[in-house]
This record gives sequence, C-alpha cells and structure tokens, in this order.
Amino acid sequence: MGSHPLRIAVLIEAARAYGRGLCRGVAQYAREHGPWSFFFSGQSVQHKLPAWLNDWKGDGILARLEDKAAAERLLSLKLPVVDLLGKFQFPGVPFFATDQEAVARLATEFFRAAGFRHFAFCGYSGLYFSDKRGAAFEAFLKERAIPCFVYTPPGQASGMRDTANSEMRGMLYETAIADWLKKLPRPIAVLACNDIRAQQVLAACLDHGIACPEEVAIMGVDNDDVVCDLATPTLTSIEPDLQRLGYAGAACLEQLIRGQNGRKQDAAHFVPPRGIVERQSTDVIAVDDPVVIQALRLIRSGAGAGIDVKAVLRQVGLSRSTLEQRFAHQVGRSVKGEIQRTRLQLVENLLRDTNLPLEDITARTGFCTASHLINLFRRLKGVTPGQFRAAHRISTSELIATRAGRLEVTPGSFFSAPPSVDLRPASHDLFRNK
Repeated sequence: MGSHPLRIAVLIEAARAYGRGLCRGVAQYAREHGPWSFFFSGQSVQHKLPAWLNDWKGDGILARLEDKAAAERLLSLKLPVVDLLGKFQFPGVPFFATDQEAVARLATEFFRAAGFRHFAFCGYSGLYFSDKRGAAFEAFLKERAIPCFVYTPPGQASGMRDTANSEMRGMLYETAIADWLKKLPRPIAVLACNDIRAQQVLAACLDHGIACPEEVAIMGVDNDDVVCDLATPTLTSIEPDLQRLGYAGAACLEQLIRGQNGRKQDAAHFVPPRGIVERQSTDVIAVDDPVVIQALRLIRSGAGAGIDVKAVLRQVGLSRSTLEQRFAHQVGRSVKGEIQRTRLQLVENLLRDTNLPLEDITARTGFCTASHLINLFRRLKGVTPGQFRAAHRISTSELIATRAGRLEVTPGSFFSAPPSVDLRPASHDLFRNK
C-alpha cells in the first residue's frame, strides 16, 4: 500500500445533523491517525451510486447502506466497506449503529423518574430505524409489565421505505395523530422515533388543544438542535453519540484496509447514546400529589447543593413516614433514593461532558468526599466514575474492541468537538484518480 495517504470514499448524507456528526467523528480519527484523502459525495447509498465510483481507485469506503441493491453494487467494487447505518447485514461488512435498547432504557427511566405511568410510541411504520426503535421501547416496557400505546398511521401513510418521504407525508396526518392522542390516558409520555416525528406530534398537540407537556410529554431522538429549537414547545431529545460512531467506524475501516483482524470485525457494533438533552416538551412532573411534586422540585433544584431528606421534610412540613409513604406510591422510590438518583445523574453529565477532576465534580454535586461519590457510583452503576468517563470518551490512544455486540474502548482522555473539516467533493477532477 506504500506510504500514500489512505484514499477514503465517504458516502454519508450530510444535510442532517446526524450525518454531519458522523463526518466529524470520521474527520477526528483521520486527523489523529492520518493523513487520509477524502472523496465525499454528501449522499448515502440509496437508489444509485455516485458515477465517479465506477473508475475510482481508493482504499476503502465509509457509507450508510440504505438501499440493498445499491449496496450490493457498492460491495462488488471489492473494497473494504464499513456501514454506519445498520439497516442490513452483509458478509464481511461490519456496521456501527446506535444501541436501540439503550435508547429505550434512557427514555423509560427519564419518564418514570418524572412520575409517568402511561407510555406511547409514535413512529413511521415500515421505516427500519423507527420499527427497531419502537420494538425496543415496547420490549423494555413489557419487561416491566408496563403497556405501550403505539400509533398506527392511516393505511396510505404506512409502509413507506424512504425517510424523507415518510417525514413529508407524516405532516399530512396531523389530525390522525391528534385523534390518537385524545384517546390515550393522560398524562402520558410519548417517545417519537426521531425529532421530525416528535415535532409533528407537538404540532398536533398545539393545533388541537392538547397541553404539552402537562397532558402529553414528548421526547424525540437525534437531538437535531435546529428541529428541537423550532418546535413549540422546544423539544427534549435523546442525543446519539455520533462522533463516537464515526470515529469507531473509521478505526474499523483502517483495520480492514491494513488486514488487521478484518474477519473479527465482521459484526454489528452498537454504541449507546450520550444522554438526554432536556427542553420544554418534558418539563413536567406527572404525579397528582402536590406535596410529592413540591418534594421532587426541591430535590431537582437542590441536588447539586447537597440537599438531604431532612431539608426536604422541613420544606414540605410532613413527617418522614408520611412523606415516604406518599413518595413511594407516586414515584416508586424513597426520598433518599430519588436524591441519590438525581445527584448521580448530575455526576454522569459532568463525567461525560466535561474534563473536570473528580474533586470538582464532588463539590458540584453535593457529595462530602470523592471516596463517598466513588463508592456510591460503583454500587449503583456497577462501574467507577473513572471507568464510566473512559467508556464515554475517545482519545488518540484508544483501541476498538467488542464484547457481546456492544462497543467498548480502552480508557482515554476527553475529546472536544473537532473543528470543521474540508471533505472534498469526489466529483471534482482535481480530486479524482486518473
């Protein structure tokens, strides 16, 4: 192969935040391990391939394989390919995708912590990611004996295979969504398959007099900040770990190109989402006991300042036994358990999103000592804060490994969002092989 820069085709639709996030992860890996020379189409593999691929002489391809026939034509080029979609499984082609079970768990735990007892899913019937996401959500709730109401679109609106067309047609059935919502028990927590679908549910609520989030709390997936901020009210969304997906996919592609464990990489790799970005569409506590609502708000506002059970009792004016009984009935946890859960969520956010030392995190989350934080975190989360931080970050020295189909990484340092990178259009003669 020589010492020339690796020539990589990037076939990733970049009009959406999801694709751009993947590209940032790919770009970061290339900066750390390159040089790489990119040939960028800005489109996923759907319906047809870019014409320039026919005589392109490159080393490998990163793609989102949406169309099976087009994907098979791409694979006929006999170049190493890594799929960043996971719609299909092709022999010899590893894929990297968001862990849908982790998405379901995040959404459920978030809504249950807010006191919701009723859950629903709204997606695009027939779209692979929507069906998978909905099935994971239903299964996770079923394991906990919780029913899930699922929106079934009108016949002419179901069975679409194209994301853009499904989203566009979904706008035409706002009344059907509103009619479905009106039949559901309230308050109810709705997980939508993506942010566009969530925005359509929000619009149905707004136009048909359904209070959000008081009656219907809505969460999307993808955390496309433009879509989320344009929604009314602004949309809470689950944020996938796109840079990690792109970075891991690029690392895997280089291993395939260089013949390192290529066959071992022939597998599905699932990356958990980064977390939930809270906005107005879920800003509600869905319990009907005003004292419990008051206690929950006190805990949420004071968790970082070290609020304890005694402080909550003083504010609500009840005995501990009375508050604990009402709290357990409404929330399913003790007051102390809710304080611990809220504080540990703050710890997770700081471990994931900052490079603050543990001593600073301890002070910001109301713990007396770092050792207390470490012991509690390990007992309730199963890992130490350091292990949690390492598993959610990417560094120049990390190696990709898998176990039980889930992506793991060796401990590493934090990375920040990489600056923009010039992914050159492969159709330009200057960047094409002669």
